[in-house]
Amino acid sequence: MAGLEVAGGGPIKLTPTQSLTLSMILHELGTNAAKYGAVSCPEGRVRISWLREPGQQNAPERVRLCWEEREGPPVKPRAERGFGSRLIEQACTYQLNGSAELDFPSDGLTCRIVFPLG
Repeated sequence: MAGLEVAGGGPIKLTPTQSLTLSMILHELGTNAAKYGAVSCPEGRVRISWLREPGQQNAPERVRLCWEEREGPPVKPRAERGFGSRLIEQACTYQLNGSAELDFPSDGLTCRIVFPLG
């Protein structure tokens, strides 16, 4: 059976918009993992971790969240960004005031999200 590891990083307090946006992003990642990625096969694994970074001078605290899929089917990056990739990138930019980086190494998808708290 496929596994999920929540490595965590301690509690963080999110705004309602941040909560909704992250829920939408994690739903998209989870749906794709179940259809095509690590969760679609018994050996697959998904690891979710986050790190809270203290603010620097005038910059607010930030969160670094990482979704990593491993031991699933080989990943074949698409020539064009699909709906899910665009949704994640735009939600991070416009709703979280942050950024998302999606990597497609052959051993599994990695999505890194960075956004300010508050």
